Formats: sequence, C-alpha cells, structure tokens
Amino acid sequence: MWGDRQVVDRQWVLESLQPGNVSDGYGYLWWLSGEVAPDQSDVPTLDAPPDSFSAVGAGGQRILVVPSAGIVATTMTPVGVDRRFSDDLDVAVVKALN
Repeated sequence: MWGDRQVVDRQWVLESLQPGNVSDGYGYLWWLSGEVAPDQSDVPTLDAPPDSFSAVGAGGQRILVVPSAGIVATTMTPVGVDRRFSDDLDVAVVKALN
C-alpha cells in the first residue's frame, strides 16, 4: 500500500506467501515461517509465528515480517561484513514475541 492505494496486486502478494516449487518453506523470494535455505545452514532457523516470512540477502541484508504482531524488522550491512547482527536481531524479535 502507498497511502490508501494498492501498489502490488493483492493476489500476487497472497500467492507469494505460499510454498513454491523450491521448498515447502519458500515462496516467491520469501522464506516462510522462519525457514532458511538448505545451503545457508549458518543462518538460524527461527521459531517464528506461522504467518511470518523473511527475505535473506547478501551479507546481513534481511527483512523479517510478522503480520500478526505488526512487525517489519530490517537490517542492512555492507557485503562482506559479519552478518551475526542480522541473525541476532531476528532471533531477538522472535524471542520477544514468544
């Protein structure tokens, strides 16, 4: 939404949050309910609410969304910088919710 205007098609948003062909935990570029890529085993799997989803980018680029709690948490760090801050922030947000 931008103000009261729908920018991205609602149906696309709903479909993007459904499990896709890559993994049951992956939609259209979103990791669903705290899942992470199998090749990113160093990224903590979160015990997140079922409606949560996240994007994990290079380095510490991260978006964690928990609609039921009204939370959007983002981190941006330069590529090549230790991403533990992003991991720790996500873990702290989910821990606070539980």
